[in-house]
Amino acid sequence: MLLTSIVFVCVTTLWAQKDVLKTKYAEPGVAEAFKPGAAWMKLPAYTDRAGWDALLDEDVKHKLIAAGEARLGYKWQHINATQYLEVERTGDRYVMQDTWGANSGSLSAFLLAELAEGKGRFLDQLIDAVWYYTYSPAWVYSAHTIAQRSGRALPDPTEVRIDLGSGTLSLLLAYTLHFFEAEIDKVDPVLCRELRKTLHHYIYDSYLDDSLDDVNGWLGTLGQSVNNWNPWINSNVILSFLLVEKDNEILHKALAKSVASVDNFLNYVQSDGACEEGPGYWYEAAAMLFDYLQILYEASEGKFNMVNSDRVKRMGEYISRAYIGGKHYVLDFADANGTGKPEFGLIWRYGKAVGSSEMQHFALLGLRDGDKFDLGLSSFHTMFRRFKFYQDYPEIKQFVAKANERAQQIGMDATIAELRREVPACTWYPQTEVGMMHTPDGCYFGVKGGYNAESHNHNDIGNFVFYVDNTPFIIDAGAPTYSRKTFSSQRYTIWAMQGQWHNTPSINGVQQENGRDYKATNTKFVQGKSKHTLSYNIGTAYPTEAACDSWNRTFTLTASRHSQLLITDSFKLTERKAADVEYVLVKGEVTLVKPGVLTITNEGTTVRMTYSPALTATVETRALDDQRHTNVWGPTLHRICLTSSADAPATGSYQVKIEPVR
Repeated sequence: MLLTSIVFVCVTTLWAQKDVLKTKYAEPGVAEAFKPGAAWMKLPAYTDRAGWDALLDEDVKHKLIAAGEARLGYKWQHINATQYLEVERTGDRYVMQDTWGANSGSLSAFLLAELAEGKGRFLDQLIDAVWYYTYSPAWVYSAHTIAQRSGRALPDPTEVRIDLGSGTLSLLLAYTLHFFEAEIDKVDPVLCRELRKTLHHYIYDSYLDDSLDDVNGWLGTLGQSVNNWNPWINSNVILSFLLVEKDNEILHKALAKSVASVDNFLNYVQSDGACEEGPGYWYEAAAMLFDYLQILYEASEGKFNMVNSDRVKRMGEYISRAYIGGKHYVLDFADANGTGKPEFGLIWRYGKAVGSSEMQHFALLGLRDGDKFDLGLSSFHTMFRRFKFYQDYPEIKQFVAKANERAQQIGMDATIAELRREVPACTWYPQTEVGMMHTPDGCYFGVKGGYNAESHNHNDIGNFVFYVDNTPFIIDAGAPTYSRKTFSSQRYTIWAMQGQWHNTPSINGVQQENGRDYKATNTKFVQGKSKHTLSYNIGTAYPTEAACDSWNRTFTLTASRHSQLLITDSFKLTERKAADVEYVLVKGEVTLVKPGVLTITNEGTTVRMTYSPALTATVETRALDDQRHTNVWGPTLHRICLTSSADAPATGSYQVKIEPVR
């Protein structure tokens, strides 16, 4: 391996129990360790120019200043009422959100450029930003205001909702106050004084007001279901409090509510470490939890020490295991995207914290540029992660330099193989019921059980994917671009959310149903030396109309130099009403060779599929018209329909075998 990791926290916690964060916060001396004023932050003050010169590499400094210069003429854009109303009128959230992003992106650029240069060139733009946001009628996304009690798009100032947008913005503005308040006060103290009032109105007061916990349901305090919103918003908001709030009583009230809220997330998600929302949401779920824990660790000077545990490590390594390769393909399900480039700085830092060299080595894949690893390709999801990257930069440069030396010695492909050597050939998450398996001849098999009420759920119990040499063949399309319909009662009218567009059967002419009661049962997984077997009853994912007593789906993966995947569906219906259809969604060209045999060819590689003679194969083309799909899969996908006769026996089995043609 290229490098060993360094663990900065050495503690094991009993994560199997409930409310572990509240328990930790209640320990003697822990709450008292948090102090207002951000004295704990190890970043230089704005006026400490020697500190910033030492912190920022010259190349990094040049890029930050150039990014600020490119926006010096930026005009802050007012968001009109009609832009908010567009999500009601047409379902389009981006009419509002794109303008919001242009403004917040400019704030980030000016903040970083001024910290890097320190000459005051960008202060007027920061002043305009403070003025703009202080008197902005709302900070929340239009797509999220509809969760107000009114159900309307225009924000109601009497019940302020904190969402992903306003939570992120609160942190950007908190950093602005932390670094530049003294400089802005020299111009006019009214600016920062009034911004603090606005921060309280849009964020702090709403966060602490228990009567608004129904509006801010992501907190989970009233028993609501929680997802990535919980650690994502909590990490931004609590750091905003820690940077800005000067009242010790208010700060500790926020901390107490925060740990109780994030406990709701930990109490909900499975302890096996898998992200039930798919790898695309890992960066906002497990990774935001990690950020949150690190923020509290640093702000308490190490007293709130909850980062290094087996559970947090499992949650981190999930993103490495879900990675397939090639064009950054990942094991996607639910609303997650089919590709995901590793966010280097975050994953490297996470791996370092939990003692996972697997994660640190995996992080390098996000920097690959031909035959070298290029730090210029680093991306940052949050400002907190960006600052942590700069603080770790000297160590990171050495890490990347050693990886590049290795690539020069043995070649990039061999180096990538070496970096991935720590990844187990088989990983099974028993509670989430997600499996990821590699074979010696380059096959990747991913599979999902679970239930049909998971966060960002699709009706996909029993779904699977199959790749060969990092090339997709049997795939999960993922979700199209979000609209108002995505999170409404019309969600399952969207084709990509339906079971018939996943690799699952239609039983007796009936698709899977959504809801917590529709799930896999009797799950059994056996990991062997060269053969892995997974079986579960997916009949319980279908409504009573399917007349299904049981539908036992068994996957048998023979992992050898001549691998194959065998899918056996053994069923028992209470009556036969209509034909069954085994759906298989594929990327590539399908050729019907003869009854019982077809091939799929993609990027010069071919997979053979053989199937039961009781099934008849037809192929349909699905034209893709959504950019979120076309960016990953191109203009079309194909769906193989393996259909039984309408009067097939009520009891029987179907088999499908999939294997690469070498």
